[in-house]
Amino acid sequence: MDEFESQLEALQEQSERVRLRAWLAGDVEDAALLELDERFEDVTSGDALDRLRGELDGARLEDEREACLRRLGTAESAVLAARLRRLGAELRARESRQEIVLGGSPVAVVEVAARMALEDDAGRRAELRDELDRAAGDLDELREERFARAGEVRARLGYADGLARAAALHPQLDFDAWRDAAEVFLAESEPAWLDALTAASRRIGVRGAPALADLPRVLRADVLDSALPVARLVGCLDHAFNHFGAGLAAACAVEFCRPDASGDARSFALRPPDQVVWAACGAGGVGGAWRAFGAAGSALAAAFCAESLPEGRRRAFDPALPLAWERLFENVWSAPEWLEESPLQLRAAEASEAFRLRRLLTLRSVCAQVVFERALADLPGGSDPHALAEAWAEVRERATHCRHATAGYLRAADPELASVHELRAQCFGAQLGERLRQRHGKRFWHERGAAELLKEVWNTGGTYRLETLASELELGPLDVAPLLEDALR
Repeated sequence: MDEFESQLEALQEQSERVRLRAWLAGDVEDAALLELDERFEDVTSGDALDRLRGELDGARLEDEREACLRRLGTAESAVLAARLRRLGAELRARESRQEIVLGGSPVAVVEVAARMALEDDAGRRAELRDELDRAAGDLDELREERFARAGEVRARLGYADGLARAAALHPQLDFDAWRDAAEVFLAESEPAWLDALTAASRRIGVRGAPALADLPRVLRADVLDSALPVARLVGCLDHAFNHFGAGLAAACAVEFCRPDASGDARSFALRPPDQVVWAACGAGGVGGAWRAFGAAGSALAAAFCAESLPEGRRRAFDPALPLAWERLFENVWSAPEWLEESPLQLRAAEASEAFRLRRLLTLRSVCAQVVFERALADLPGGSDPHALAEAWAEVRERATHCRHATAGYLRAADPELASVHELRAQCFGAQLGERLRQRHGKRFWHERGAAELLKEVWNTGGTYRLETLASELELGPLDVAPLLEDALR
């Protein structure tokens, strides 16, 4: 089994390298991942799964069971991904070929959302939104086929539905309770969202209720973007986190790419802690800086994990763990105290308001997805999910107060409830941020004590699940109440 575990770890590393190369090039990684599926057939064939299940059944000690569950869950995920690879590749290829005619010239549909953020004419924004919905609807049938196929593969792995596998991999979680918590957040944050949305919409000339097509323009905050070119982001990060013993560029490899792309940043844990990459694309701006800070969180966490850890514990098994560090660092970027010392200091109040709006929409969207995915997770293998399309549109409309078409309802859907892990990460980031403020002050990111605490936690790599870390850090149970308080601050 040592050989199998070595193959599993090698597959994870090589897959991450493929994703990095594709992301830097602005390309898709499907062909290279298909080659990896064949090269690591000992893992992706699923032939070892019965043996891994036997090991799990025979494990008695808690640490032993956790190690066996990690191996089994990671191996199953590799099998599931391999079985769906060709359908996923076809879907992404068709997405990449979709175009609309804009100003007499064809424009890739994937660029339309960015164009909407720049469009001042409300009628033209509505036309672009209609084109996006049409393009999304054209691919719904293929997404439904992929969903059904995934359910069939999951059933062959022994799981009746997505919830069954999610519960098996994360037995500490009550997914119904998280669905209920998401509903609470939607209800309690609604007045603040409506107030913020109305005020921001008026600033761009929208009178009355904004449409879904208006949201990208409402969120853009373009008057702030010029202060944040992408080249300044590393300097901002190093200034903010100057007590971590090494700047971002010293802890990780740093890459800038595709300056004409929409702003984004990601981290890639190739072989932590020695080979970790932080990469940013686009021209920077408010949104780009927000994501840059988030990616720095997961990059530094991977770069500071202990070399003495077994390979299998250098990567997180709990999907919420790397997300939690991203959310903590994103919240630093949007803190008023940071904005006062950032390149946006002369417009800190305006920037703080823009981030509050962006964060409220993000959190309400996550909660809406939790509600939808909890229903999706009950569908048995091979089911047609189309009956839930209206439910998705309804909960999205509740979250945004903008009318939604049903088109694209499966685009970001995960029947194994990835949205719950995102919500857990958001809760952890808010609760840890509050604890750090209590212990180290409102500018905790400048305090050596806060840095030492974070590095001590990061030293454990992916050993623990988020709830265990929350308990060790005395944060209390993860809950949306502190998240709501933090978002409305």
